[in-house]
Amino acid sequence: MDRRKNPRKMVTHPLEVRDLNRGVALGHLADIGLDGLMLLCPEVVPASRVYALALDLPGELGQGAQAEFGAESLWTETSLEPGRYWVGFHIIDISPANQERLRQLVALF
Repeated sequence: MDRRKNPRKMVTHPLEVRDLNRGVALGHLADIGLDGLMLLCPEVVPASRVYALALDLPGELGQGAQAEFGAESLWTETSLEPGRYWVGFHIIDISPANQERLRQLVALF
């Protein structure tokens, strides 16, 4: 049973998510909702860690637009694709402007 308050939408654009603290790509967006997201990552992401993330937004939302927010990693599972991991995040800190960007992104899917 899915206990999420906000449904997740499967992503149809290749959107990169970066770890702002390390300045590296963390993974690519697989699904998103207003309070969380799932990434496909090339490395294991430990659970219960807090990240400052930047999500590149598709051109429909503005050229070079991104959303920044704080998120906690909740779980990691090995993907069927070798060397890839599914990682679930809960958004824990986001500004009203970035929340609106996420709302617009979710509406695209």
